[in-house]
Amino acid sequence: MTVHQRNGLRNIERFSVFSASGGFAILLTVGMGPVALADITNSAIATGANGADNTNSPQVTSNVPLVGLAPDLIISNTIITPPVRGAGAGDVITYHYVISNKGNQTLTNILPVGKIPTFDGNTGTGSLGNISVSAGSSTTLPPGASVAFTASYTLSLLDIYRAAGIGDGVHHLATASSAEHKDKDGSTALTTIEATPSLIIEKTAVLNDEIVADSLAQMDETITYTYTVTNTGNVALKNVGIKATHSGVLLDTAPAGEAIVTEGVLRASDIGAENNGVIDQLEAGAIASFTYLHTVTQAEIDAQ
Repeated sequence: MTVHQRNGLRNIERFSVFSASGGFAILLTVGMGPVALADITNSAIATGANGADNTNSPQVTSNVPLVGLAPDLIISNTIITPPVRGAGAGDVITYHYVISNKGNQTLTNILPVGKIPTFDGNTGTGSLGNISVSAGSSTTLPPGASVAFTASYTLSLLDIYRAAGIGDGVHHLATASSAEHKDKDGSTALTTIEATPSLIIEKTAVLNDEIVADSLAQMDETITYTYTVTNTGNVALKNVGIKATHSGVLLDTAPAGEAIVTEGVLRASDIGAENNGVIDQLEAGAIASFTYLHTVTQAEIDAQ
């Protein structure tokens, strides 16, 4: 015998199989169609009376299988406040989540689950704040309804150095969950931290007073100039050097003796060939120094 039931019930097939000894067994195979978990049941009898006698018919019952529950959440993850140009530690990226119930079941305790953003593939070292639901919104969603949330991520300096200048270098994945269902696909919001190259320079001059120790520059005495350069931007800079003039004339030989005073927080800088007046790559946040030794000339004294 073969039985086929529709509207969400499993298909059931039964076959009688005889054994060699004359007995038989029953083999059931169950199809893999959708399962109805409950029925809508309707029962009725007919009633009537003949004088004092009441007559009732036999009861008849019909069962209509209900469609099975199919919870389904989707989330849209976008950015309200992206990092601005020149973003620094403590600045925030504000994320906006919209969760929609696309299934056929009312879902409760709706909540987005946001992972810490990644910066050029590295997990952020800042902090993702509390997730807030839009004022007046409910976290219980009937089919077809949506609810919005926001959360802010506070940037660390390391986050900025890692992703600055990399297109869509910041990735933030969020998924949606409820008491009944979790969206495993999720949604990723992308943003870019703009590159903001920047340098500052400081200079000191020390008279070496080799001939007469009077703190006055004599001919053939030397002055040591030290230039301190800080990469105050958020990206590494290449071919960092000093362009200097002396008494209004560009130096024939650029200040050299380059050295790294303080490294950046991300990686080591690259000095390259030593004492050529150029640092091949100065990392964000790093501090370098250069020196130039000048010998006082008679012309400088005469020019007073």
